[in-house]
Amino acid sequence: MILQSPQINTDDTPVPVKSKKRKGSTVNGYLWVYVDDRKNVVFDFTPTRSRHGPLKFLGEYAGYVQADAYSGYDEFFRRSQATEVGCHAHARRKFDLALDSDPVRASQMLALWKDLYAIEKTAKEQHFDATQLLAARQEQARPILDRIHANLLAWKDQVLPKSPMGKAITYALGQWTALTRYVDEPLLEIDNNLAERILRMVAIGRKNWLFAGSEAGAERAAGLYRWSCR
Repeated sequence: MILQSPQINTDDTPVPVKSKKRKGSTVNGYLWVYVDDRKNVVFDFTPTRSRHGPLKFLGEYAGYVQADAYSGYDEFFRRSQATEVGCHAHARRKFDLALDSDPVRASQMLALWKDLYAIEKTAKEQHFDATQLLAARQEQARPILDRIHANLLAWKDQVLPKSPMGKAITYALGQWTALTRYVDEPLLEIDNNLAERILRMVAIGRKNWLFAGSEAGAERAAGLYRWSCR
């Protein structure tokens, strides 16, 4: 069902798993969440955070995949016909982290992102249909994105590459095509917060059950989380 959706949101989070080799210790496995356009949810467990997780689950999927810029997805996008969609929450967050060290530039960028999100908020509150949403994004969001992009290009050689601002600019420029795709497709969201919100239940669960007793147990947990989202 998930793989028949025109759009999938995905993210991952670590899950401590009892180690087979070292008694009394744990190693990190990972739970991946996949959400379709009707908010159906599937969890998948992998013993590592390698590219093989998304490659195996998504296979030959050819729709839109919205995720963060984790490199584990890169091979999937290279092999498949899927279209990468970026997450503005991730991009914005990096400028928020740069606020203390570069307040002038960071504040300008955060104000622009505030305006982008205001467009989406208005669209939800006024229940825009696809045509209205597309028009709002084209007429209002695209000029803001152009200003963001102009700032990125103007500043990239003015800051230290390893500074918080340098890292924020590098991330945004590297993801720029993926970050702007939502403007042309009303089906898409501005960010991947849906998948992140769903993963919060796993983060809360970790505080209670601490770790999975085995990889098989973690796989069963993935199935249980799937049912809890129904």
